[in-house]
Order: sequence, then C-alpha cells, then structure tokens
Amino acid sequence: FELFAGSPAFSGRSPLERAAATLQREVPWNRLPFSTPAAVRELIAQCLRRDPGERPRAAIVVRRILEESIATRTLVGLPLDRPPSPGLPRQLSSFIGRESSILELSRMLEQHRLVTLTGVGGVGKTRLAIEVASRALDRFPDGARFVDLSRVTGGDQVLPAVAAALGVGDGTTTGPRWLEVLQSSRLLVLLDNCEHVLDGVATIARELLAAGSGVTILATSRERLAIAGEVSFAVPSLPVPDERADAAELMESDAVKLFVARARSARPDFRAE
Repeated sequence: FELFAGSPAFSGRSPLERAAATLQREVPWNRLPFSTPAAVRELIAQCLRRDPGERPRAAIVVRRILEESIATRTLVGLPLDRPPSPGLPRQLSSFIGRESSILELSRMLEQHRLVTLTGVGGVGKTRLAIEVASRALDRFPDGARFVDLSRVTGGDQVLPAVAAALGVGDGTTTGPRWLEVLQSSRLLVLLDNCEHVLDGVATIARELLAAGSGVTILATSRERLAIAGEVSFAVPSLPVPDERADAAELMESDAVKLFVARARSARPDFRAE
C-alpha cells in the first residue's frame, strides 16, 4: 500500500497501535492513485485481511503478482503503451497578478465540481486555470490531469484524449471500463481549449462527474459547456493603467508588471524607464 500511496495504510505511534488499526479500521482505498492496477488492489486487500489465514502465505507470492502486473503494464484490462500525462504542464515563467480571480476560482472549486473559465482567445484562461489547479492540489490526493484539446479536431476524439491523459488509453482507443478507475478517486481534471468540441466535451464531462464523487473538472473554453452543475467564470483582461498615471502607479499595474517580466525574460538587461 505504501509503495503506491506514499504512506502506510494505517498510522500509529507504535507497531502495536498500527497492528490494532489494521484490525479495527477500513482500508483507505481512496488514498491509492486511481491508476493502481486492479491486480495490485486485490493483492493489497489480501495482505491487509484481518484474518492472518486469508493473507498470502509467502512473500514470493506477493512478488510474483507484482512482477506480473508491472510486466504486463495493465490497468483494468487496458494496455498502457505510455505512462499517464504529467499532472500539470510545467510553467517556465512566474504567474503575475489576478489574485482576486484566483481567490474567487478557488472558492468556486471548493463548492462546485465543474467550473469553466470563459473568455476570448488570448486572455489567459489556460495560464490562470493551471495556476488555480496547482494551488488546489492539496485537496486532491490523486493529483491533477491536464487534457490539451487544442489538437482535437472532432467530438469523437475527446474521449481518447481524456483517457490517454488519465492513463487508460493510448490517445486513439480506450475501453468500456475506463471510468471504473475513477470511482474511488479524488482527482482534478483540467480540460483545456474546449470551445471547438463542446458537444464531445459536454458528454465526457457528464460521464466523468458521474463516475465518482471525488472527480472535479476545471475547464477552459470561449463558451460554457452548458450542462447541469456547471458554474462559469468570465476571465477579464488585465486592466490597463490610466494614461495620466505616473511611473510609480504604472509599476503597480499587473499589466505593466507582466510586460516587464516577459521583456526581461527575453532581454535580461531590459529596464522600464
């Protein structure tokens, strides 16, 4: 259990307390990553049986099952030709401004399971969504998955793209049981650039939300998905300072701060004068 979850199934100040917890408490299955193979879950269940007689009789049995599972790289019967996509894209620059928007979106994520950031192209929806998601990760033990839909050209390609990001498909195919891995997960799914495949995204979003109560969706789109349970947030443009503002006031503007930061990333000797 600890190998996959990162911490023991049961805690205690002493071996005796941990042993007692094993006999008295239920196994916290929701702490296992959703991608844990079914065979491994069954093995963990056997190892944690309260009756010692029902546990594996020898370590070699445990090792064999683990080796077979890792060798075949299967997940609920679906081949894994590559590992799941990274949780969130790594950002090469600092995030500037929009603190009020981040606070509002964070509050919305705590209260709703489907939040859509809307706005015109280039306003910063994706960058804001990634920042909000990164700050919310401590609420999602199974992490986050980023699904880039910008290259998807049809609604029928949405499901394979989502399944690939979740680690249950190769980007072109999936299987009928792919949603089963989400039933006990606490996961944030970021669906980016939904506007050109709204119908396909809406269908998959409904299925994701129905798969498990621990799944939350953060989406970016020029338009709302328009499905039950969705709340939307219109991403505003960064305000431009008044033309009569002095130098000190200009440097307090988020728009100016962003410009200066990006200019310095391109030319380290850049100075705002």
